[in-house]
Amino acid sequence: MIGIVMGVVLVLLGLLPLLFLGDVFPGAGDDASGDDEAEADEAPPKSLASLLDDETANGGTSPLKPITDDPEPYAGAEVDPDTILTPNEDDEAPVIGEWVDPATVLDPVDVPGEGGVGGDGSTLQNLIERESDFSIGLGWLGDQVSDTQDYLLDDEASLVVLPQDGAGEGSLDTFYGTPIIDTEGALTVVDGAGGDNTIVLGNAATYAFGGDGDDQLAATTGTAALFGGAGEDVLSGGPMPAFMDGGVGDDTLLGGTEDDMMFGGSHDDAGADTSDDDWIDGGAGNDRIAGGYGADTLFGGSGDDIIDHHGRVEEGVAWERHAFGWHTDGALDSLDGGAGDDLLIMDRNDTATGGEGLDTFWVYHDAGEGIGAAEVMDFEPGLDFLRVSLNPDLDHGDLTVTVAPSPDGLDAQVSVDGQIVAILRGAVDATASDVLVDVTPDIFA
Repeated sequence: MIGIVMGVVLVLLGLLPLLFLGDVFPGAGDDASGDDEAEADEAPPKSLASLLDDETANGGTSPLKPITDDPEPYAGAEVDPDTILTPNEDDEAPVIGEWVDPATVLDPVDVPGEGGVGGDGSTLQNLIERESDFSIGLGWLGDQVSDTQDYLLDDEASLVVLPQDGAGEGSLDTFYGTPIIDTEGALTVVDGAGGDNTIVLGNAATYAFGGDGDDQLAATTGTAALFGGAGEDVLSGGPMPAFMDGGVGDDTLLGGTEDDMMFGGSHDDAGADTSDDDWIDGGAGNDRIAGGYGADTLFGGSGDDIIDHHGRVEEGVAWERHAFGWHTDGALDSLDGGAGDDLLIMDRNDTATGGEGLDTFWVYHDAGEGIGAAEVMDFEPGLDFLRVSLNPDLDHGDLTVTVAPSPDGLDAQVSVDGQIVAILRGAVDATASDVLVDVTPDIFA
């Protein structure tokens, strides 16, 4: 009982730690080791005793002495409440916009370029939108192109030769398929308007537009983007990279010695009813060639080329990557890779020759369009490769792939579920290891 009373007193005095000192409560431990513990607890630890006055160290009840030399607490700087509570009376009333139908906000983007940032109405932007399918990236053209020197021709036939007064300028890239020329100086922009024009470019980086009429546009030492417009045009590259878009009409495109991007005909749904029969030769360099709608004749020339019998503008858009329908048009195209390791993209109506090098032939076969098989004229088993993509909207069963000699023993026939999809001329020794057949679902189509 005495121990309990003393504990309460010590709590009140702030000296509860002394409960654990043997001198205060001798015999508090009842276990076998109590004697040893009592001996160890005969005196408080020196560190504790040094904190107490003599009376406390000897079992007294005095609390720790207060420290009286603490500095006065800092009250902080005086603050005028009026400066804090004064409202900002210059705020304008919030603007309440028109009501928006959520259904219109959540509509998906179905058309490339829909919902994109609009252009600023510059001559260059207006011309690309008027003359080319490759206008999806126009909204960002202003961030890449600074000053331009614009030339507008009249509707009469014109001959324009731009100056050669220095080294070739500019570098070529694309943004969402739209050609972007970067140069330190001002870009030259030539608008051919109407008429049959001949426009010979100089060393400056240039965008040239033929407009209506049968035009001839020739790049020389400067980087160029050439747009033929309507009519039967001839576009030719030079020793610098060039972007060429023949536009509507039966056009001829001739590549230069660098890596060119060359497009004939129409390349979106709006041009599906347009049949342009273009002739494109990439020349030297690793070129990208696409024929568009119509029966086209496409040559890669030397270099590792990508030759597409069709080619759609959507393929240059990052958020819209693949639909089977982008790769078929039903026209009779002819593809020739030339020297180099080429990729030749075709459908069931086309004929392709790889030329020298290790070539890949990619056939898009739609059994729903009827019978017909793509022809490869110089397939080399073990070196060249055939890929066949089938329409994902059709049921293809187990995809049984067969590669077997033709009835006359001269060629190899590639069949899927009993239907011939490709004929490999002269490659009677081809086997299934030379072929890949796939069904790729449409993505964002």
